[in-house]
Amino acid sequence: MPNHPEYSSYATSWTGPTSPMTVDEIGELNITKLVVNLRNWQPGKESMDSSPEGLSRNLSEAIKKDVDKYKHSASSFKELSPAYIRGLFQGFKEGISQLDQESWSEIIDLSEWVLSQEDSIKLEIDMDSGEDPSWS
Repeated sequence: MPNHPEYSSYATSWTGPTSPMTVDEIGELNITKLVVNLRNWQPGKESMDSSPEGLSRNLSEAIKKDVDKYKHSASSFKELSPAYIRGLFQGFKEGISQLDQESWSEIIDLSEWVLSQEDSIKLEIDMDSGEDPSWS
């Protein structure tokens, strides 16, 4: 069923990828709730729906804004989609000046985990979701 049956034709536009959560909404969640949300959230089936890539970008921005909140919890993000792990690392990269020596052990631990994932993690890939399942 067309979105606008009253018109013989219509056009629409979209800018993406989009996220189901704003940067501020992500920042308001504690680490445990954030990880649960990231693990459980499923993208819609439409091409203009929110995507893992959009959520990852907002995760990155939330981390950059408040590196202190996330820097000692990096290993909590293990087992999540590669899209979210990339967002995590991007946020740390952009907020690197706020990282202290103590926070690197968590980040290195997560990095080592990622490096071990090439063949051991099995991802169900939905080609319509726009999610890049690779670890690089």
